[in-house]
Amino acid sequence: MGLGNNNGNERRIFLSVGFGRIRQKSLLSGEKVDANTPNAVKRLTPSGTDTWALEYDYVEGVIGGIIEKADSEYGDSFEVLIRDDENNYQLSFKADSQFWFDFAKRLPNLDVEKPCKLSAYDFTSKDGKRAIGFSVVQGGKKIDSFYQEKVGDVISNTNGYPSPEEGMNWKDKDERKMYSIKIKKFFKVEYENRFKQMFKTNPFASDPFAAPNSVTAQPATMAPNAQAAPVLNKTIDDDGLPF
Repeated sequence: MGLGNNNGNERRIFLSVGFGRIRQKSLLSGEKVDANTPNAVKRLTPSGTDTWALEYDYVEGVIGGIIEKADSEYGDSFEVLIRDDENNYQLSFKADSQFWFDFAKRLPNLDVEKPCKLSAYDFTSKDGKRAIGFSVVQGGKKIDSFYQEKVGDVISNTNGYPSPEEGMNWKDKDERKMYSIKIKKFFKVEYENRFKQMFKTNPFASDPFAAPNSVTAQPATMAPNAQAAPVLNKTIDDDGLPF
């Protein structure tokens, strides 16, 4: 069931993506999750500070819209609005994160009128290689990238997705950052030209989840102690590096 106030300051469960998990860092009361919050998990950010959150394997529901948000202090983000039978969610992605890139690659292949299951991953394999990204499942099947095709061990880019410079040194942090900027700019354009057109509901409306063609979705899996958090004016995502 949706939550709201007469003043139009809509409330929903506010989530972010970080450390390979779906994270909730604020409670309905407006209090931040901390060491005293039941089931809270402490993480160490790249800057060396502690961050507390309730963490989940995934969130599941129908995507109601996506909002691009500019923030000079915390960085640009894309806010994905999700609903199920009981709750509204706002899942925040940093605009330059690998999690967003992976989700955005799969978005055009989604049926946005049906529920999907969203989950992040970030782990180091046995051979020491880091795997970081985002998985989307719908109807029991993993959704493939709209922008990349894999034949054997060869991945080719399609539908305008930018390719790295020939001879790019993947071990060079600056070169990876430059390529990340190209991808970020590409998806900003795709958001305007393609992603917005996928949704019948206006995500900027006071109630973006009151779609004319409502769809019954499977409930999202959340911890028993999870509470709805207010929509914040600032993005406080803390996910991993783009590569």
